[in-house]
Amino acid sequence: MGAIFSMVGSFFTSCLGSLTGTCCAKALGLGTLRQDASRIGYLILNLYTIVLSLAMGALFGGNKSLQWWFGYLPGIGKCTSEEDDQLVEECFYSNLVQRITFTYALMHLAIFLLCTCGDGLARKANNRYFVLKFVMIPVVAFALCFTPNDIFHFLFVTLVPLSFIYVLMQQVMLIDLAYSWNEAWVANAEDYSNSEATSRAWFIAIVFSAVVLLALGCYNFFLGISRAHWCAVVLVVQVACLAGSLTEYIPHGALLPSSVIFSYSAWLSAPGAGLQGAVGWILYAFTTIYAMTKAKGDSSMAGQDARRLSESLTNGNQSEGSSSRRQQEPTDNETSKSLMVLHLCGTLIGLYLAPAITGVLPPWFCPAAAATVTVLYGWTLVAPLVLTDREF
Repeated sequence: MGAIFSMVGSFFTSCLGSLTGTCCAKALGLGTLRQDASRIGYLILNLYTIVLSLAMGALFGGNKSLQWWFGYLPGIGKCTSEEDDQLVEECFYSNLVQRITFTYALMHLAIFLLCTCGDGLARKANNRYFVLKFVMIPVVAFALCFTPNDIFHFLFVTLVPLSFIYVLMQQVMLIDLAYSWNEAWVANAEDYSNSEATSRAWFIAIVFSAVVLLALGCYNFFLGISRAHWCAVVLVVQVACLAGSLTEYIPHGALLPSSVIFSYSAWLSAPGAGLQGAVGWILYAFTTIYAMTKAKGDSSMAGQDARRLSESLTNGNQSEGSSSRRQQEPTDNETSKSLMVLHLCGTLIGLYLAPAITGVLPPWFCPAAAATVTVLYGWTLVAPLVLTDREF
């Protein structure tokens, strides 16, 4: 009799296990989005990673019970051997943040590698399994808690230089935003040229914004020069760019863009400068939204025009309708290339998140960022004078 009940129990247990596994597999396979909507999905995934990192780091960093339970793990459990409670909390916080953000970067890197296999696989990897992508962040991060902390310390030290590429993206976006801001307000002033008061108000707004930014920049530079001599070098070059942009010799120079870059480089030069704080997270939000929604890998317009001209010359006997339809359809390389750029940006964002959240930066990071933004902006001023055969 007992054997019968045992057989029945085994049968129902196996059925229940199979059903549970099937349901889990189906659930993880959900979340297919269109290609445009998938970019919004990755933005939400990025926000989810930040919130999860902050929440888990704060929760485990200040909870003695959780620290005690995780102390049994062979990897992150080594944090309990620190000398005092403050070091234990910092160890748990930084290591949990590093594991979560590394998992996020690893996910984008995996999709990036899949995008190299062609358009079909690139679309599937990019558009499908969003439930799995959300679930894998905490699950893989927990699995990585069994690995030694020294591995992540090594990865953190060696991969932080790659995150500087993301800072360069941020600076290019900021320079473009500064020029666009100036052009928009000048255009508004010119549109209201019939109304002298309204037109003057727009120009006053430009000057007022520039003065505020310059005042903030001077204050931060004043604080920074007292602790680092490189701030003085950046200040001199920034003042030169500012003065040059106001002369007639620099055709693309303007007061407002120069003030924005002056204030940004001064912010990097200030004591305790880092990637955190309101300014850092606002810049991060703008850059991430821009990178995740606008990242393209298509050919340039000149290349597209040349390809269309070649096709029209070699296929002149075909109908106009089929030719235009073929031109509108993207090739495999174009589609997969745009997705590769998207997930390359996602990988760089993931590498940037750990130092941004923990605030732990190598000593060269902020000076290098201040120097590169100064060089980039200086190049936008002198490029029209050097490359006279190009339009800017």
